[in-house]
Amino acid sequence: MSLPRRAFVSSLFLILLSFGGAVLAQSGSPVESMKLLTANTGWAATKHEIFWTTDDGNHWKDITPPYVPRTEILSVFFLNESDGWVVWNRRDKTSNEVSAFSLASTHNAGTDWEVNAVRISDVDPHIVGGARMFFLDTRHGWINFGSGGSAMSGGFIIATADGGKTWNHTRGGSEFEAGGRGPVVFTSSKEGWFSNGIELFVTHDGANTWHRVSLKAPPEAGGAVYAGYDLPSFSDARHGYLPVTFLGADAPSVLVLFRTDDSGKTWKLDRIVPDLQDTGQGQPIPSTMADGVLITIGGATAAHSSLAQVNGDGKIVRSKEIGSGLSALSFSSPLHGWVISGISQLLRTADRAATLTDITPPMTEKERKRFGRYAAPGFDSLGEGAAPPPGLGG
Repeated sequence: MSLPRRAFVSSLFLILLSFGGAVLAQSGSPVESMKLLTANTGWAATKHEIFWTTDDGNHWKDITPPYVPRTEILSVFFLNESDGWVVWNRRDKTSNEVSAFSLASTHNAGTDWEVNAVRISDVDPHIVGGARMFFLDTRHGWINFGSGGSAMSGGFIIATADGGKTWNHTRGGSEFEAGGRGPVVFTSSKEGWFSNGIELFVTHDGANTWHRVSLKAPPEAGGAVYAGYDLPSFSDARHGYLPVTFLGADAPSVLVLFRTDDSGKTWKLDRIVPDLQDTGQGQPIPSTMADGVLITIGGATAAHSSLAQVNGDGKIVRSKEIGSGLSALSFSSPLHGWVISGISQLLRTADRAATLTDITPPMTEKERKRFGRYAAPGFDSLGEGAAPPPGLGG
């Protein structure tokens, strides 16, 4: 199968999953993103709500900021068990078009929120297609806004040094502006990384200039040579791992884990997971690290997924087949973690996916009204919410 054809099939499958999820996940809120912060504490977010748990998903608390009646959550980030931020778009009451952005911050796990407008000069909110956020500490953070509908569309980063109260538009640079949108991670106020899937960039001056990083597939990857970059993760300023998914026109996908001992100046082959599911170009297979163990989706197809764990010696242990495609992983240890299924359900395992428990947050009445609009005309798709503070009206 040719590479463009494989990319089309992968994209079509994801589209079908998104439509299927609207039917299969109605008993719970369709989960868009999540993070397991400790063995028992974590968060999960839908397009409109954020939930918090301190008992590993057995019970959930709705911690959605109160001023989001006409909104779509774009990004959620929690630094630890207390400090978190959420950015969302604001829509015009008449046209329902995106008109501005807001950011809420909490320092007590969502019990209280401080809301500020995100003011970006010389940027038309209509062109923004998404946002990804990262905070290094309680003061320094970045949001990567993307324009257009593809990863390769233009993008721009804004930065804060006061916890999100004010933001500055970074200079960016031609390499980054051509690179588009995607997740970012910083290891200091100056050193950071950005990936749009197809390309990887690094900055050494706090996002003012970016430089492209390219890694070649090792011989062990066979005919899989087209790269899909995930973000690197660092245990300290010098040591980190970078997962890269390689695919080819007629070769199965291969996940290659590279290692650095010099802050990303050079990368060395660490371990390989072969014969993975087909992906489209620029679509890295989700993976994570836990106690030095690489955990990734190990099924041969997106419809028949399993988890693969790879120790430092390269030995691969695969779980039983989980079923529908997985879109995100978060593990506190090789045994224990959360995964998002292809139908937007949140699943928990405590035994390397030998057993899985559905811990999807229950759908609230407000979310049920939003969701029900697509099945039962007459429901208010915008739900209800508290009146926003002055200057933050939708």
